[in-house]
Amino acid sequence: MAGVEDDGVGIPSERIEQVLQPGYGTGLGMGLSNVNERLRSIYGSEYGLRIESREGQGTRVLVRVPRRGREMRSEREEGAHGLARPDRR
Repeated sequence: MAGVEDDGVGIPSERIEQVLQPGYGTGLGMGLSNVNERLRSIYGSEYGLRIESREGQGTRVLVRVPRRGREMRSEREEGAHGLARPDRR
């Protein structure tokens, strides 16, 4: 698991789930939702982004992916997304 955090204003607890929804946020509101959906489609629903935040204290975004060497969901699903397998050397 890897993550990024800041010490900014934070996200109100009632909005945390909305942050990963397409169309939420500034601009097109697609950045975090796009990354989360791609990770979940490649590795499975137990993987993706997790957001932790406290108002007035900051936000942490964690990226959960399988450990190196674990298999992706399936060859068939990978081909449907046009994504290459990660290097497994």
